[in-house]
Amino acid sequence: MSVNSYCLLCRRSIREEGSLAEMFYVDDCICSSCRGQMPYFPRTITVGKLKIEGLYLYDKLLREALIQFKEYNDEALYPLFLYPHVQRLKRKYRGYHLMALPSSAQALKRRGFKAVELIFSLLEMPVIEGFYKKSDVDQKSRSFKDRQLIRSQIALKADVNLAGKKILLVDDIVTSGATMQTGYRLVSGRADAVNALTLSYNRRFLPAWQRFLAEKVL
Repeated sequence: MSVNSYCLLCRRSIREEGSLAEMFYVDDCICSSCRGQMPYFPRTITVGKLKIEGLYLYDKLLREALIQFKEYNDEALYPLFLYPHVQRLKRKYRGYHLMALPSSAQALKRRGFKAVELIFSLLEMPVIEGFYKKSDVDQKSRSFKDRQLIRSQIALKADVNLAGKKILLVDDIVTSGATMQTGYRLVSGRADAVNALTLSYNRRFLPAWQRFLAEKVL
């Protein structure tokens, strides 16, 4: 990083205004104060037969950063989400191909960039653009009827060849799990192995006692 590194969130000069450690050794793209507010709460969540590695609760500063990134098209924020976890994730998923769950065509047109692919580009893994949406459906919808609709609207491109490949399904938010589960159903049996990773997940996936703990810790 440059000698005078600025936090991507608060724009504070990390070296000039940060702690003593930050002044001499900077290995992040946001300051320690902002990083400390990110709701890092790693957990394996289960949706049907699929186990998903989740990194953050969709809460607090992370939620605000994702809104700034996706809804206000602040593309420059993309490195901050995975930055501290890149080396571990590269080791864990070495040899995998990334497959991102699809955004709506309307959202892609509005942003001008593929948000999920950009977040996970830090992993420097080969990407397979294998999914598409038949029509635009709100992935965050929580009703059973709408979750069923989500499952019917995500499809796999006909020319995608997954034989002999290990696939890592990725998304930025798991709200109900319907989208990720649909992606798993579409590629399972076509690839040698399928795993799943999400940047964040809804608090509903925590048992009650962990929700209480998360409130105290985060």
